[in-house]
Amino acid sequence: MFNPKYQAIGLFFLLLIMLLSNTSWAGPVGHKSCTDCHLTAKPASDGSDLTQPVTVLCINCHKYGGRSDHAVGIPPGTEGTGGLPLVAGKIACITCHNMHAETRMLLRINTEDLCLACHPNH
Repeated sequence: MFNPKYQAIGLFFLLLIMLLSNTSWAGPVGHKSCTDCHLTAKPASDGSDLTQPVTVLCINCHKYGGRSDHAVGIPPGTEGTGGLPLVAGKIACITCHNMHAETRMLLRINTEDLCLACHPNH
């Protein structure tokens, strides 16, 4: 049997490594099935087969237990987004998150660079 003290230390270091490497617990995709969001199991690469607008899809599942304090549905400020995607010219969940990413919290880039892409003077 493993000593519980050493198991706790091992789990702590595993979590630390995952956080530092920006790796997700969820594996390659944090969603169970393509059809959770797409009309078919073979999604269109342009997202034209989404069952609802992308931000609505995100909020349907992620309205509880996570941060939802960033504005969506508004145009970016004068600084732009540093090349991060917009939806119809406005900030959306997918501006910061890539739902198919392998990163922690499905972030497109590391947290500091992500914020600075739109807020370079902060």
